[in-house]
Amino acid sequence: MTALLIFVILFWVIALWGMIMNMVLLLIKVPAPPVTPRPRLPKEIFLLMPMHDEEAIVQAAVDRFTRLQWPLAYGQLHLVVIEDGSQDHTNDLLTQAAKRYPTIHVLYRRQDVGGHGKGAALNTALIAVRRWAKHDPADTVVGVLDADGQISRHDLRTVADYFANDPTLAMVQTGVRVLGTDHWLARVQDFEFAVLNALVQNLRSHLGNVAGSGNGQFFRLSALHQIQWGNTLLEDFEISTRLLLAGFRTAYLMTARVKQEPTLAIQTYLRQRIRWATGGLQVAHRFGQDIRHADRLSLIARLEMTLFTWLPITGPLMVLLSLGAIAWQIANWAATGTPNSAVIFIFFLLLLEYLFYIILYTRMSQGSWRTAWGLFWSLPVTALLILPISLGAIWQYLRHDNHWAKTTHGVL
Repeated sequence: MTALLIFVILFWVIALWGMIMNMVLLLIKVPAPPVTPRPRLPKEIFLLMPMHDEEAIVQAAVDRFTRLQWPLAYGQLHLVVIEDGSQDHTNDLLTQAAKRYPTIHVLYRRQDVGGHGKGAALNTALIAVRRWAKHDPADTVVGVLDADGQISRHDLRTVADYFANDPTLAMVQTGVRVLGTDHWLARVQDFEFAVLNALVQNLRSHLGNVAGSGNGQFFRLSALHQIQWGNTLLEDFEISTRLLLAGFRTAYLMTARVKQEPTLAIQTYLRQRIRWATGGLQVAHRFGQDIRHADRLSLIARLEMTLFTWLPITGPLMVLLSLGAIAWQIANWAATGTPNSAVIFIFFLLLLEYLFYIILYTRMSQGSWRTAWGLFWSLPVTALLILPISLGAIWQYLRHDNHWAKTTHGVL
């Protein structure tokens, strides 16, 4: 009974500490970008976009790029599409687009080597960009967008200005938002990016270990002369880890956002998250020791990176801790007839925090009470999916399964 009491107390302390930290992060804003009297604007920007079996959205992606109307003061803008061994009509559609638009370049990978990971496709493009770039690599920016990624001209200029004002910066990660939030699962994913991921990246901004997070990564080409993408299933976090371990600086730009499609089925949602979680374990295995001994990073930054990569282990533990603590409290209440006032108070605070974040997101997305109610019941549902996601990731990792389960695009 004593061990169980310690277990419950430990859980509630962790929960209360997490609540306090989240509130602090909301008060401490992301560090403002530096402003230099004579910013050094990029002279070329290359947007890399891997495509594998994307015939449903090829034309939309090309149209978005051609409508950007990029100002020449920021250098020439190129779209580099990596046709990653598609088996549908993606190849033909891209070939036609490249003939019409001189700033669209298509790289073709054979079917026997394509479709096995985003990192390999990006490295193929990186080799070409190094050859094509006409200016100093320090004045050249390389961005990464998924085939469904959408970025406005204003937000892309904001990214370019960020690099221009800070010549020491190697990578910028933008914010991410999700389209089609009238669907409950899409709304949950948008909440994850707009609130939870933003809070984590806010913390990393102050710790100095901002990480790559899917769509909207931008790099200075000079940094990519030494670093390239790896073959883990979490290639975005892996390359930012490589940069940080090599002493480069990364930053989070909340004011610029890339929009992307959601996954609208539980099956595809699980498949996507299992891939991410497996990739985290792979990064932990390959770079865990380097992270622990990285003197360039603070102790808290190293701890955060370690905990993040081990989420398939720590995530289920927290879910089981919470369910176990609540069950024990209910059983103890039923047996004694007297509730623990301290526990009830902490639980009340956590409930208020939960409601606060739902209201915060609802205001950010200009939603209605229906939006808030939808999140209220759907967030616990997806939280329970942590268990199958973690078990699937651990199983895939132990089997050394590096299969790339691609996210389906064109669902909207």
